[in-house]
Amino acid sequence: MMPNIAVDRYRRVAFLVAALSATDPTTLNQNQWDMVENFLRSSRQTAQNLGITLPEAKGKWGGQRGQRAQINAYRDVAKAILAIP
Repeated sequence: MMPNIAVDRYRRVAFLVAALSATDPTTLNQNQWDMVENFLRSSRQTAQNLGITLPEAKGKWGGQRGQRAQINAYRDVAKAILAIP
């Protein structure tokens, strides 16, 4: 369980869980779990540390800052987390 994750982070949690859904959580190592926690606490900074630009959603589906772009970025974050040794 990750303590001190704000309740208003539901979208981050939902998008990240969806991006990681094909992964067996028992296969994640401690470094990966730490990165998941860091991402849930500070998504923009953690994504930047992983070399990923996390667009700020503007409530629209399409476009460079739309929700679709944000979901794709979460997928990229999940892939980067899974690549951490």
